Amino acid sequence: MSILKGALSATPYRVGTIGDGEVPTLSNDQLLDGLRSYAFRERELQNPEPVFGWCSANSVIETSFEDINDCILDRYVLFSLRQDRKRIPTKLFKALLQQRVKAWCEENGRQRCPSSTRGEIKELLEFEMVQKADTDVKAWDVLWNTEQGWVLFDSSAQGTNERFTKLFFETFGVVLRSVTPLDLPEDDLLRGRAMVTGGLDYRPGQPLVSQDTSSAPPMNISDQEDTPTLPHLAYEFLLWLWWKTEVQCTDIEVPGIEGKVDAWTEGRVVMCAPDADKATTTVTGENPCAAPECRRAMEHGKLPCELKVSLRRDDREFATVLRTPDLHPRSIRLPQVVSGADEEALYDRMFLFEELRDILSKLFTWFLSMRVQSDWIAGDGADIKAWLAKEESEQE
Repeated sequence: MSILKGALSATPYRVGTIGDGEVPTLSNDQLLDGLRSYAFRERELQNPEPVFGWCSANSVIETSFEDINDCILDRYVLFSLRQDRKRIPTKLFKALLQQRVKAWCEENGRQRCPSSTRGEIKELLEFEMVQKADTDVKAWDVLWNTEQGWVLFDSSAQGTNERFTKLFFETFGVVLRSVTPLDLPEDDLLRGRAMVTGGLDYRPGQPLVSQDTSSAPPMNISDQEDTPTLPHLAYEFLLWLWWKTEVQCTDIEVPGIEGKVDAWTEGRVVMCAPDADKATTTVTGENPCAAPECRRAMEHGKLPCELKVSLRRDDREFATVLRTPDLHPRSIRLPQVVSGADEEALYDRMFLFEELRDILSKLFTWFLSMRVQSDWIAGDGADIKAWLAKEESEQE
């Protein structure tokens, strides 16, 4: 299971409720009852629509949830979402459907097949092919930290996540809310001030223009049921982090973090324009951020929208990919843990995951605390512009 080994690319959620109600505290018996009630049930599939249910993280065929130690480990609840689906080859289905429609027209002396008849032919063909198709079985891990109120789901596919959050609510009576960058800082005032910021223009030769947030009234973040996603801050954070790792990659003193952190970018960077066309510029290599392609992309108003970042704290080295607008860490590489029992491996990996999460949260909070200040344009904003101009002139 990927929660316990390998790269981690789970979608994070925070646990909430509908309205202003408090998140209920569920006992172990209530958790197990919910899992049993919505456990996966074996059935004969009659159509290509997928069917879902919970199963053990250790085995897709274990759905009894009889052993509490199989899924509840201290503050963690570990289980999986299983999906069974009959997959019909699309090209073959279309070819056979066209063949049958043509045969019907010839048999009935018609030039065209009525839509109602075509629908009947299609439905019958689909039923026949489903009976012959193999069942495709998939499972995605779910990890719930019941103390801190967050959930990791081991899929980034939108449709799968929608089904997961729906079933989670039906099972446990709690709502899973998407995590946005503004969920990272713990200071509500800082988050409120960030919500009234405007985007900046970092193109070479263009003036930085921003709303002065020092006098703007902060929004009440606690009144927001879903924390807003502010894409411009995510883009600017990646630009700031890129700049920070270029001018000071070692011995970075991050506020709120004991000791110093080393940080660098590597492997791949993707540039795109916020709130504009979907055209992207992808640069790979040992130091892609120094490539001329990145600078030219900046001239056209593009900012980094995907960045691979490596971090080192003491003797622990992490790597992850950050992508706008949500900044969810993807393709996470954690320090190697000593192999042992699954429970020990889970604790070790989650300790490291939470350490990485804390470093990223503190980095974003650090950036945000400076970004909302009125002197950003004359401070770090101007330094970033100067750095970009210097890099560009050195490449000419």
